[in-house]
Parts: sequence; C-alpha cells; structure tokens
Amino acid sequence: MESVPRDSKIQVCQNKTLIRPEGLPRLFLIAFVAGLIIRLGWAVFPVERAQLDELGYANIAAHFAVSGEYAGRDISGGIRPTAYYPPGWPFLLAAAYKIFSPGVFTGRILTALFGASLIWLVFLVTSRIFGRRTGIFAAWMAAFHPILVYWSGVMMTEMPFAVFCLAGLCAELYLGMKPAGSALSGLLWGMLSMIRSTGFPMGAAILLWRMFPRGGNRAWKANIFFLATFLLLPAMWAVRNKMVFNVYGCDFHGGFNFFLGTEVYKENQINSILAGKKIEKADWYPAYMRMSEPERDKYLFGRAAGFIRGNKKYYFGTIVPNNIMQFWRVYPRQDVNMPHDRKLLFVISFFSEMPLYILTAAGMLMFTGQLLMNLPVVLPFFVLTAVHSLSVAQMRYRLPLTPLMIIIAAAATERLWRGRGGNYG
Repeated sequence: MESVPRDSKIQVCQNKTLIRPEGLPRLFLIAFVAGLIIRLGWAVFPVERAQLDELGYANIAAHFAVSGEYAGRDISGGIRPTAYYPPGWPFLLAAAYKIFSPGVFTGRILTALFGASLIWLVFLVTSRIFGRRTGIFAAWMAAFHPILVYWSGVMMTEMPFAVFCLAGLCAELYLGMKPAGSALSGLLWGMLSMIRSTGFPMGAAILLWRMFPRGGNRAWKANIFFLATFLLLPAMWAVRNKMVFNVYGCDFHGGFNFFLGTEVYKENQINSILAGKKIEKADWYPAYMRMSEPERDKYLFGRAAGFIRGNKKYYFGTIVPNNIMQFWRVYPRQDVNMPHDRKLLFVISFFSEMPLYILTAAGMLMFTGQLLMNLPVVLPFFVLTAVHSLSVAQMRYRLPLTPLMIIIAAAATERLWRGRGGNYG
C-alpha cells in the first residue's frame, strides 16, 4: 500500500529503521521505558480490588490452563463449558498462567505489557503516516495519557483489544497488499474479533476498503489471503461451539448486551445491578435459567428486536442518540456509585480528553488528504460508534480509538508547533 504522505516536508523513515532497536531514536526509547515502568507500577500496586469482569476472565483462563477445557461459572452457579465471552483474552491469560502462576496479579502484569506495546505501535503507525518526529511525540503522549495508563492495569479486554486493533492497522500500513502481509493482517483482525465480537465488523470494514480501490489479480490474491486468515479463528471457534452446544456461533453474549440497551435500558442507565434485578423478577426468567447459552442469547436478541419494533421512535430518537453521547463523553458519569473518587476522575478525564478531542478535530481538518490515503486509521471511528450506538455504550468501549486520536492529535500539535518555529527530536 502506498501510504507516504504528499507533504515533502514530513520525513517518513524506512520500515527497518523503525522496527530494529538499534535504529530507534533515543527520545522514543525513553518514552517507552517510562511508560512501561508506570504501567507495571500501576499493575503491581493497584488502588482497587479486582472487578467482577476481571475475576470472570481469570477464572475461565485458570480453568483452561489447568484442565484444557474452556469452562466457567454459569449464570446458574455451576462450572460448565461456556462461550459467553469470546475466547481470545482468556486464551492469552491462560498462556501466561501456564508460564507463571494463575491469578489476577499475573493477568494485570500481562495487561501492563500490552499497554506498553501500545506505545510502540503508536510510534510505528504515526511515523508511517506523518514522519518519525511526529511519531516520537505521539509515543510520549501515549506513554503518559491517563486513560491508557489506567486500563493498562485492569485485566479486562479493553487494552488487548486496542493493541490488536492498532497492530492490524500497522500491518495494513507497512505490509499493504503483499500476500504474506495480507495473511498476517487478516489473522490480527481475526484475533481482534476473538477478543471482542465488535472486532469482526472492524475487520470486515478493512476488507471492504482493501477491495474497492484495488484491482488486478495481485490485489484479489492478497484479499483472498486476508479473508482466509481473518475467518480462520472465528471459524475454528464456531466449530468448537457446534461440537459443544450444537450451534454455530462465536459469541453468546451479544443478546444480553442488546437486551440491556433496549428493554431494560432505563434501569441499566441507573445501575447494571438494578437492570439485573428487573430481569430476575420477570415472569420469563425461570424458563430463561433453564436454557443453554445459545438459547438464552437467541431469546434475548428476540426480545430486544421486539422492543425496537414496538418502540421505534423511542429507540432511534432517545436510546441511539444517548448511546452516542455516552460513547463519546469526556468524563465518567457522576451519578454512578463506584469505588473511586468521581470528582478526581472527572478532573483527570476532562482535562486529558478535551484537549485530545480538540487537537484530533484540528488534525482531521489539517490532514484530510493523508488520512483518506490511510483510511484504515479512520474506519474504526465509524464502526465502533455505529455498533455501540445500537446496543450499549460506555467510555471504556472507546479505548481503541484513543491511540488513533493521539496519532492525529500529535500530527496537529507538531504542525502547529512547527508553524510557531518550534523544534524537537
């Protein structure tokens, strides 16, 4: 893929110089080491207890590491085979558990390492599009951005999802339409969908982008390689679920999320516990508890779809716009009881996210041409916003977009600084 910017004043370094340690600039290495230390410190000395989702992933991973069976605690309380969560993150945790000891501590160290790798990927992607000097600045922004630091110490899917998203973009920018590179890119996007099911439409969007502007036998061959490896992991997981549940499927959690964003939307906006209590009081709940995971997923999808058909005006006029607002909000909600100082989180989030928003918007205006030439960097903004506007939305679901915003904001900052006669790097 041709991704060298047209602006001749912007220096673009060669692939090998960016990847080999001896070719990396000192300022970047300082940012990377500092970011790694901060993230490891946050993981080793947590200020909060493990969240419920963290414990869920840890239990599934530990069981798989010991027994080789992908199983977890069912909603009814027993340990049994599951496909409630996509298996990507539990499999990565299980690999760490096989090498080290199982537990939240090991998982948080692994998450911190993922968070540090994000700094490197930000540098690579930024340098490819805007030049190495901007890449260095973007790396420093990523190393100390509070949201990225925080989620580097939480053993959930947010950080690995962001890392594989950026790794897939990096493969697209550096390897382009080469068959081997396309196969690697497809595998990375397939792995992304195994961490969260929202990764699948993102990979599909990348495939569509690869198909439209290109023609000829070579391009089609590369896209076939991409498609084959992109579908490989989801297909393997779907076959496993067919063997276990007699149903082809990759994620039996989507129906529950869709249901939370429709029939119990008002309760879920107040508190997920309140939404859960309303579900438990429903007359259909006893029968629901006797269903298998695929049956529950299908049942809740059906109820959610029925709610939308009967409440189109409320859904598209109230729920969808509010989900977009929740997805793009710049500070955590202040009306939710959490084990944090909400005012402190407000200050940190607002004064780190708002400048990032402004600079990202400025960068999109300044570098429209270059971003269109490198459209994969922009596609996740549209895909994730669309997906979460239709189901459930929180600030944390936006995390994969934060490094992309940093990339664009760093380019805008560098251009403004250069216009004032500043210099660095």
